[in-house]
Amino acid sequence: MIEAHIFNNKTDVYRNEVLYGAIFSAVNVGSPIIYMNSVYRMALAIDRGSLANAYSI
Repeated sequence: MIEAHIFNNKTDVYRNEVLYGAIFSAVNVGSPIIYMNSVYRMALAIDRGSLANAYSI
């Protein structure tokens, strides 16, 4: 588990403990996951959803 924080300027818009997983099936549909993307960067996403849309970021 990794504690993830996303700020927009000084406003905390997302804070959650998120599972670090190699594949999206490691979490339930609609759950957040931190994973290594195709260009080897750590990424935060929602399985079968949009984290950006869900949290307006």
